[in-house]
Amino acid sequence: MGLILAAALVGWLLHRDVPDLEVWPILLGGAAFFYLWWLAALLFDLTLVWHYYMRWAAVADHLRTNMKEVHDTTPPAHG
Repeated sequence: MGLILAAALVGWLLHRDVPDLEVWPILLGGAAFFYLWWLAALLFDLTLVWHYYMRWAAVADHLRTNMKEVHDTTPPAHG
């Protein structure tokens, strides 16, 4: 959506007949912005997936194996 809006803005600026208008800084800045935005979204997604599937899963497995001894509901053997 943002890319379409930026392209429309550049098209509008090109359509206006403004002297001394340089479009390359706008295109370069827009490309840099969208690249950095994509990179930030990718890093956020990878961090979230790592935390959810790798880090928290290891903690859950550790608690699951160690809590069986604490919450054992079988009655003690008499004898």
